[in-house]
Amino acid sequence: MQHDRFWLFFDKCLGTSLSKKLDVFYRDSIESQNIEFRVLNLIDKFAEGADDRSWLTVINEHPDWIVITSDKSKDPKTEKLRNICKEIKVTSVVINPSIDTTFKRIEALSAIWRFLRWVPYLPKGTEVKLRTRHLKSSQAIVYELNIQNTRIDLWCHKNGINIPEILK
Repeated sequence: MQHDRFWLFFDKCLGTSLSKKLDVFYRDSIESQNIEFRVLNLIDKFAEGADDRSWLTVINEHPDWIVITSDKSKDPKTEKLRNICKEIKVTSVVINPSIDTTFKRIEALSAIWRFLRWVPYLPKGTEVKLRTRHLKSSQAIVYELNIQNTRIDLWCHKNGINIPEILK
């Protein structure tokens, strides 16, 4: 399966500077591979206070979008973004709350960028978690993408997801 699009849609909870910095940083390298690269932020496209189901339904009209969020969904009166994504089959990357500043988020997304490029190959509606892991042998922290508590590379192998060699 060939994916010639890599579209990232950032939730409002991440602000705008993260999406703008990643757009500038990666645009040339992605587009040099003949891949259409789009980065949007919720507040660039929708009115302030738009409820999650409304905007997710609109972006789902173009199923290539990958939602990047750190939404904790603490309000019991509102639908959880992650549940809506699963229900309507919007693929999402959920950033762990410990990755809580723009600097840490840029560092984390840059560290896992190679694996983030795998996300368009996953089944629609997959929830991917970006988390930290502390190495036992040192004080080092590594960032990794997980699906159902399994590293993305191992999960893809186990589930027969074919990732092009160029992305490995």
